[in-house]
Amino acid sequence: MSLFYRKYLSFILFRRMFANWPSVIMDYVFGKDLIRVMFKNRSIYYLRRKDIPKIIWLSRVAEIDPNYIFVDENYNVYYSQRKLNMRFFFSTLLSYHGAIEDGGIWYLLKLNLKFLGANFSLVETFLLIHTITQRLMTGKL
Repeated sequence: MSLFYRKYLSFILFRRMFANWPSVIMDYVFGKDLIRVMFKNRSIYYLRRKDIPKIIWLSRVAEIDPNYIFVDENYNVYYSQRKLNMRFFFSTLLSYHGAIEDGGIWYLLKLNLKFLGANFSLVETFLLIHTITQRLMTGKL
């Protein structure tokens, strides 16, 4: 993937998520710790700088709807009333799919599974294939 394509894709994803995307990009580039974001539904929150790429990445991978994002006063990010673990990219994706971390052990309750670590093979094997199978069965793929 070329550098131009990645920059263009990031630009498109910022425009899709944020109503104030020019100021979000400028604050991110200039290194502000807390960035004021306005989602497309006009809800205004402050996000930590390190959480912005994870939300953008999640919008690309999982096609999340910005109307369901909520940020509390401690800058914890929630999606559809579920707290997202924003430590790593994969932990963000796992928590989006309903996994819960407790002391380094991940619990995926909807599939009744328990894991000792988060990595891409876990996400690919159990979550993405499960999601694709559900979409094929409902005809929404």
